[in-house]
Amino acid sequence: MGKVSFKSTLPRLKSIATMRLLLMLVAICGLLFFIIVSTFSKTRTFLIEAQTTAATIRFVGDSNIWMIPNAAICRLKAQPDLTQEETNDPCDRRFYDVEKQDGLVAAWRDGMTVKATVSQRNELVIGVENDVMPSFQDGTKIILSPEAWREAGALTFAAQVTIGTPIGDGEINFLSGGRWEAREAGFTTGMLRSNVTEVIKSGELVRGGTATVWSGEAPAETFGHITPGASLGGDHMDIVALSRPGDVELHLGYFGTTKPTVVRPDLIDAAISNPLLLALAIILSIFASASQFYGDVRDRRGAVKSRQ
Repeated sequence: MGKVSFKSTLPRLKSIATMRLLLMLVAICGLLFFIIVSTFSKTRTFLIEAQTTAATIRFVGDSNIWMIPNAAICRLKAQPDLTQEETNDPCDRRFYDVEKQDGLVAAWRDGMTVKATVSQRNELVIGVENDVMPSFQDGTKIILSPEAWREAGALTFAAQVTIGTPIGDGEINFLSGGRWEAREAGFTTGMLRSNVTEVIKSGELVRGGTATVWSGEAPAETFGHITPGASLGGDHMDIVALSRPGDVELHLGYFGTTKPTVVRPDLIDAAISNPLLLALAIILSIFASASQFYGDVRDRRGAVKSRQ
């Protein structure tokens, strides 16, 4: 029986080692390519869907126009009238003058801030928090009854939005729950499918918390809408907000914390959800298995020849 000579085996070992080295270099180059393009070509957005009885909206641009069929407008009195009977209405007549108005057109100006809440009677309360508009001074409230809210339908916005309000003892308006998604589109995603974003991270919103999308040092612009909750029959508002694409992050606030929790997807999140990287990993695995199989076959053939 012949013996396998070292001289005949050495070239085969070198060939297999060279192939595996090439595969390793391809894997390293692919990983570096993925890191570079993911870092410099990413376009991220956050999508938030929430059920809440409070949201603060700072309008961006001059295209925010709400058509309200009928509403009660409450303006602060110059002096409180303590002769009026105290009520639990959103507009206490001791402090507010109340005016009914049909066909209200609220054209919110750029930079104007309102706080939308839902009363215990399922009314939508829009509280003006600055005096950009002369017709709606600081402290003015716009009240929509449940029927008027249903008739008004969806109220859309382009704005910086904080969903929920910092919760405390006795607070009756707060975030009930919801979910968020981080979606990303970039060069690596677009190589396989155009106009497609991948969900790279997601999570739930905690009751009593707050959620705001940030870009750099300021809240990011989001696009969304407010509708009556639970198919027009609930005691909250449903709010959907989608941030403008960019380098954005989600800030989540919780009771008892002084700094928000920042959600900012990293390369690991992007890699797990990236179809190109997954495809590259599968291809490299196939080539690695093939090289191993090829090496084993050559070794067996060499052993047979050496015996002959």
